[in-house]
Amino acid sequence: MDLKQSFYNLDPSHVLNSIEAAMDLSHRPEKRCTGRLMALNSIENRVYALDLEDGTELVAKFYRPGRWTQKQIAEEHEFLGALHEADLSVIQPLELSKGFSDCPTLALSDLGIFLAVFPRSRARLKSELLPDEIPLLGRLIARMHNVGRNLKLPHRMRLNAETYGRDPLAFLKKSDFTQSPMGLRYIQTVEELLPQLRLRLQGLATQPVHGDCHVGNILWEGDRPFLTDFDDCVHAPVVQDFWLICQGRDTESLKRRDAMIDAYEEIASFDWDTLDVIEALRGLRMIHYSAWVARRWEDPSFPRIFPTFASDSWWREEIEALSDCQEHLNS
Repeated sequence: MDLKQSFYNLDPSHVLNSIEAAMDLSHRPEKRCTGRLMALNSIENRVYALDLEDGTELVAKFYRPGRWTQKQIAEEHEFLGALHEADLSVIQPLELSKGFSDCPTLALSDLGIFLAVFPRSRARLKSELLPDEIPLLGRLIARMHNVGRNLKLPHRMRLNAETYGRDPLAFLKKSDFTQSPMGLRYIQTVEELLPQLRLRLQGLATQPVHGDCHVGNILWEGDRPFLTDFDDCVHAPVVQDFWLICQGRDTESLKRRDAMIDAYEEIASFDWDTLDVIEALRGLRMIHYSAWVARRWEDPSFPRIFPTFASDSWWREEIEALSDCQEHLNS
């Protein structure tokens, strides 16, 4: 069975049947799926909102085959469980009747695709944060890091110059996407930058963090923020969970970032010297991102979403962004 093709072609009947099987609902008419199914905004995994006959609203997540192992997903769920136990605002996956014995919140569909089910939150996304919301996030992230500091999560990825730089670069060099003169120039730019990124991150303390903590992964219920989508949780410097929220380099962005850290320090200590590694983390994310798109290109949704990928304009913009990153590293 081709798991990737099955994943690309998931149909509503399989999704609903898989959820009913994982939750053991087939013999309970009052709890079965209504048939209403809505695909949510996720291109890495397949995520759906659905309802049960008793009015329960759920979100089901079907994990992209081959990306994470069962142990790695189990550790994502372990992180969420520990945060929930500490009374943090996260959305914890539900235990499944047909879940694995060592990870009851994770099941396998009959096509061999990992799936998890979450309660659906009515919290909402915000495209921009208000000034009085910044301290709320700072304190929430501090509490998350306090929990993460006590977790091992040995199978989760380490964010470093190898995993987010060297390995993506090796993939891109072998691909057809970088064989144009502009693509080769991009490869040269990354090769020249990587030693500097590696040196900047050398010796830094790391721990389990969210890893992808941007405004699109923060839901709000009134003035209460929820952290969502721990799919990319990694071992990284804690500053990783700050710069994605306040990505800009302008005075206002830096002011908001510092206000968030001030609130963070009400609960947890923060090494302000690690702000110097933000540009290295930014550069590695850019390299990782291009390789991520290249790796996913056989997924039919990716050419539609990234129509200019691997064109001269794409590589030119990436070269300019990495060169800008290098200038800030040297400033």
